This record gives sequence, structure tokens and C-alpha cells, in this order.
Amino acid sequence: MDVTADYYRPQGTSTDNNRPHVIVVHGGTPNGKDGMYNRVVKGLIRSGMNVLAIDLLHFGERKTGLLSSFKNDDKARNLYNRKSFYLEWVIQTTKDVSRSVDLLLNHYMASPENIAYLGISRGAEMGFIVTGVEKRFSAVALLISGHFDALETGHLAAACPANYVGRIAPTPTFFIKWKI
Repeated sequence: MDVTADYYRPQGTSTDNNRPHVIVVHGGTPNGKDGMYNRVVKGLIRSGMNVLAIDLLHFGERKTGLLSSFKNDDKARNLYNRKSFYLEWVIQTTKDVSRSVDLLLNHYMASPENIAYLGISRGAEMGFIVTGVEKRFSAVALLISGHFDALETGHLAAACPANYVGRIAPTPTFFIKWKI
């Protein structure tokens, strides 16, 4: 399965194996990687980091028609509350991020010690699972995350972020929870 991604590096720089690389995974917005975290990606680039921003399956350039309005009730009904379907989506997301690490290492010659994960909103929730399984990250940042939203009525234990939190260690992890 193809993953759509954008790779950015600071202007005027060549590939630098020691420059930090960050895989950025967005929240559940219709524009995917091209949407809500655009300022964050630009900030990372201005700070001298290379960034690989990927789309989650069913979002951004990977829209499949599964979601129509991308509102919380649409996402809950058609993706998040369909237990087996959601588990497949979580597994696919984990594979997509792992393959993104492979891409950075093999194509962009990233230093294995300088790859980080940044998840925002749903990307942060997925980050608990992804970084609990994928152990090649040197740092993890999970922003505006929590344990799902009020419209989600249940999920399988294998797709529950709470079951992966302890597995992220010993990777340094920065976590911001925003409660509205």
C-alpha cells in the first residue's frame, strides 16, 4: 500500500546524515499532511531539521471515500468504532511509519540516532502505539493527544494507546495533553 509523503529540508542544505529527521503524523483532518500542522513543519525546518510528513490512510491524498465529512461523528461511525476495521487501520499506520523510517535510512541516508516521531492529535494517539512497537526512534513528541474522543464507544485492546505507553521507554518522550 502506498503512503503519500512530503520530504522537506532547510533551504540551501544538502543531505546531511547527522541532521535530525522527524516523521510527522497529522490529526484526522481531510487535508492530511497538507493541513493543520503546516506551521509546525515549517518551524521544524527553520530549526534545521529534515521532515517527512505522511498521510494516514483515509486522509489527505490517501482519501478512500470511507469518510465523507471528516467530522467527529463521521470518523467515529465509519472508522474509530468499527473494531476490527480500526485495528487494521492501526496496524497499517504502524507499518506506514516503520516503512517511513526505512525510507529515511535507506534513501535519505538519515543517521539512525537522529530520527524522531512527532504526532499531532490523532497522530499523537497513534504515536503511543507506533512508537511502542517501532523502536528505532531516538525521540518522541506527542502533541494534543488523549485517549480517544467522546464519540468513540470502544476499541479492541490491541488498538488501545493505553496498552503501549510503557513500551515507548526508554525513548525520551515529550507529551502535551490538551483538554477542551
